Amino acid sequence: RNEKPSWLPSSDGSGQIAYRYLEGSSPGVLVCNGFQSTMSGTKALALEQHCRERGVSFCRFDYRGHGSSTGEVVQYTVSDWFRDASDMLEHVFPPEKNNDRLILVGSSMGA
Repeated sequence: RNEKPSWLPSSDGSGQIAYRYLEGSSPGVLVCNGFQSTMSGTKALALEQHCRERGVSFCRFDYRGHGSSTGEVVQYTVSDWFRDASDMLEHVFPPEKNNDRLILVGSSMGA
């Protein structure tokens, strides 16, 4: 598949976060990749397929400076990437939509 990502402006206004979201049941799954990994990696794609087959909501994203998101990796810090994950949580899985239930899957820096 060659789908285009959706975009979320970062809460600090310093860039755009690229993401892909699959609508489904709760609890949803948010994948937080490792340093210099992208939402197009094999782990994220395998988890997405697993969720798709079960009708579970799923989101994968690229931290700013990674993959399809804006900027260069040297422009950002771990604090910025933590903010990216928080922004995605608030945007894609707000408590009122997800019944306060969510599964976070992290790899390396994303853990």
